[in-house]
Amino acid sequence: MAIAASSWKKHDEHSDSREMCAIIDANVVHQVFSDSPTDAGRQFMEWIDARRSKLVVGGKLTTEIERASERFSAWAKVAWQDGRLDRFGKSEITEAANELHHEGLAVSDDVHILALAKVSRARLLYTNDAKLKQDFQNKKIIDKPRGKLYPMGTSQKACVRRRNLLNRRDLCGTQN
Repeated sequence: MAIAASSWKKHDEHSDSREMCAIIDANVVHQVFSDSPTDAGRQFMEWIDARRSKLVVGGKLTTEIERASERFSAWAKVAWQDGRLDRFGKSEITEAANELHHEGLAVSDDVHILALAKVSRARLLYTNDAKLKQDFQNKKIIDKPRGKLYPMGTSQKACVRRRNLLNRRDLCGTQN
């Protein structure tokens, strides 16, 4: 069930440059919003639910995630009310995506996610898409601060990397 855009709070009501902002790609939404989340997904959700960060969505990504997970839609209805979720408008995402297309730097077909990162200033991405990961870490696309990728492995090293990354506070910075 889609959430009516008019029912969402505007993104700037909860904006706080001191907190981390994160984006989740539709290709991993099942790792977080499911009956059996992965360890990485569970840790990510606990971090969001503890209000140590907020998830950002907008434009085409909102539609992709809602199609991929009814559980996300149910969670989102509550999360936007208490500041764990921000939604950015389609027009501002489209404008940023058009700029990215014009620059020709992206190798992935997910410029809408890169545009959301630029508009929202979110600097943490949870995805399985190799080309999107490459784009998100491209300094010419995402900078100040640079984009970081959420580690999904099950090894001890991946768990430590996740914990260290989730303790950062500088990944919802300003853009030039």
